[in-house]
Order: sequence, then structure tokens, then C-alpha cells
Amino acid sequence: METNQVSKKVYWLRVILLGFFQPMVYFVPYMYYTLGNQMADYFQTDLPTIAGFLSLYGLIAMISYVPAGIFTDIVGAKKGIVFSMLSTTALLVWYATTSSIAQLKIIMILLAITTIFTFWSSWLVALAKAGSDKDQGKSFAYGYTVVALGNIVIGLVATAIVGNTPSNISLLVYIIAAIHLVGAVVFYFILPNNIGNSDDEESKFKLAHLAEVIKTPGVWYVGIVVFAFYACLATTNSFNQLLSEGFGMSDAQASFVAVFRANGLGLVAGPILATIGVKMKSNAKLIRIVAVIEAVLIAVLMFTPLNKSLVLMAITIVLMVAFLQLGVRSIYFGQMAEASIPNHILGTATGVISILAYSADTFIHTWVAGFITNADGSWNASGYTNVHMLQFALLAIGFVFTTLIIRQQKKMKGQKEAELKVG
Repeated sequence: METNQVSKKVYWLRVILLGFFQPMVYFVPYMYYTLGNQMADYFQTDLPTIAGFLSLYGLIAMISYVPAGIFTDIVGAKKGIVFSMLSTTALLVWYATTSSIAQLKIIMILLAITTIFTFWSSWLVALAKAGSDKDQGKSFAYGYTVVALGNIVIGLVATAIVGNTPSNISLLVYIIAAIHLVGAVVFYFILPNNIGNSDDEESKFKLAHLAEVIKTPGVWYVGIVVFAFYACLATTNSFNQLLSEGFGMSDAQASFVAVFRANGLGLVAGPILATIGVKMKSNAKLIRIVAVIEAVLIAVLMFTPLNKSLVLMAITIVLMVAFLQLGVRSIYFGQMAEASIPNHILGTATGVISILAYSADTFIHTWVAGFITNADGSWNASGYTNVHMLQFALLAIGFVFTTLIIRQQKKMKGQKEAELKVG
């Protein structure tokens, strides 16, 4: 069913604001990516403990993806987003006023609920329905470009506020809480009341959809590919410590590079890889090639001596890997059509794929932090051998399952051609 047309001004306002506020919602839960060292100093603990907060968040988030879709179908995207922004505001104020590890664990659990269960699917639906149905591809492409821009802005602001002064983390979290409050008001006015909770019986969730999803091979293929590249992207967080401890950069300088490594390059990487994927007529084939190129780059980094004189070479390799990772992040969900996932189960399929993909958050950060941290809390340079071997394994998994997606696409194409000949 075609959604109602909206003016170009309203359409672009929705896409831009949805894209900009999304990274604000996820910055504090994932603050370890950019300010890991400063957080460890502020909370007077070590990196594995800080990474453990993110793993706890990921565990709760993982079991929330499919229920999040059902929640959105029931209450609608607007109510879900507004509630999320308001409740997250309260949690961030609590976060800024405590240094208790026990309380922070509770906060991370609650943040998983307000930023995943009540927000994630609501945000996806709101972006998909920002305009008409035919605008969905454009909405996601430009929406995620704005997400990357928002990540740069919040990352640079966070680095400027905190820098080498960990005590400023509290001020940073207060500012982000205020942004959430503004977001709640903004989305209350710019989103229609009926967005995301259609009265159409065919569009509502059915248990039969979940059973069909489980029986569809393409769902598992795409889920594992997304898992492999998402987990590999998460391991590159360790490059922050590699640049500061191994190649002599300050924490503030390494955090500045991390902003571009984690998000900034996405402004150009996504559109570039998306364009190449269209020309190749297959995102899966492109991602398979990227897996090979990334493996070569990581091998070069692995054998680069830890020497301050080689810091520019290290930065170049790190940013090249980041460019490819962020580019893949913008197109890996685009494999769903290639994997022959039917449109009528696409929503439920996305939930299952999210469970597979983001399950990495429950362990990958703790693993990597454990690899590069000695028992006494000091940095362990030799642990990067394990990090790189893990990266090679993840890229190999991505290579194998993109190959399966390509075969699935050829199989379904052959079946359709045979049906046409019979017809």
C-alpha cells in the first residue's frame, strides 16, 4: 500500500532529524568506542570492566530486537520514539550523577530497553515511512549519511569536552541528556500519529511470519554476514589503543582519529560502495571482494613494527579498513533481496537478522579488551596477534556466507526462469 505523499520540505526534515538524533541516542551506551581510556580513568577501573558495560547492554539489546518490532506495530513509531527520548533523558541524568559500578550496570540494562526495545524498530519504521513507499531506499541511504554526520558531530564535541580530562565526562552526559529532551519535543511535532501502526490486517505481526523466517535460508545467510562485519567493525575499536600506546599518539589525538575511524568516513564510504554495488548488480559480490581487501590490509598492519616514526602509515591503514567497514555497514542489509527473503516477512526477518548480527555486542568487546590488557591492567601489545586472527576469522566467515547468498540468488533466478518457460 502506498503511503500518503508529503511535501519535500517535510520529507527531508524527517530524514535529516531522524538521521541526526539516532547517534545521539547511542553515543553514551557506545561511548567506550571513542572515550574508552578516559572512561576507565573517570570510573577508576580498567578497560575490561568498561567493555563489560557494553557487553551487558548488548545482551539485553539482543533479546529485544524482535519484540521491538512487535512493540512498534502495537503503539506506533511516534509514541515509541518520543517515549524513548524522554525515558533516556532521565537515565542519562542518573548516569551523570553516579560513579557506582553497580548503578551503572542497572543504567546500562535500562538504556538497552529505552534505546532498543522502544526505539530501534520505531526509528527504522519512521525512517522507512518518512515519505512515500517509493522513497524508502532513498530515505535509508540519506538517513544513514546523516547518521554518520551526527556521529562526527557528537564525537568531535565529546572529544573537545573531555579530551585528556576524564572528569568532564559527567558534563558531556548532561549535555547529551538535554539533546534527548529536545528530540522528544521535535519528534512529537514532526511525526504523524499513525506512523508504524497500520490498521491493515495483512501488515500486522503474525506468529506464522516468525516460523517462515526461521525456515528461510537467506535470513541466516544475511544475518551471519552482518554479524561477521559488525563484529569485525567492533574489533577495530582496539586500534584506538594501538595508535596511542603502540605508535605514541596522545589519548585526545587517538580519540580524534577514532571519530573518523568509527563514523566520519561513512559520509563518503556508504555512497561510494552503494554506487559500486548498483553497478555490479550485487551487494554480496562487492562485500565478498571487500573481505579479501580488508584481510590484506590487516595483514600489513599486523606486521608493521610499533614505532612512532610509522604512525602515519598505521593511521592510513586504520582509516582504509574503517572506510571499507563503514561502506559495508551501509549496504549489508541490502543483501536481503539478493538472498530471496520475501517482502511479507521482511520486518520479522530484520528482527531475526538483528539478533544474529548484534549478538556480537555480548562478548566481542570483552574479548578484545581482554586480549590487549594484561592482568595488572597495563596494555598488552602481543595481544594484537589474537585481535588480528579474530579479524581474519570474521572476514573469512563473511566471505563464505556472501558466497552462499550469491548461490541462493542464482538458484532462485534459475527457478523463476524455469517457471517462465513452463508458463
